[in-house]
Amino acid sequence: MKPTLTPLATGHLPLDADVTPMDNSGSHKEGVSRTYKGRDG
Repeated sequence: MKPTLTPLATGHLPLDADVTPMDNSGSHKEGVSRTYKGRDG
């Protein structure tokens, strides 16, 4: 199944993205910085 991509009048394609920061406080990854909500991201 392929989605139908319909550009806007300007030629741009609308994009829906999930940008919710996840709570990764239990992980021990290198180079992890804090999110705006004060969580390890």
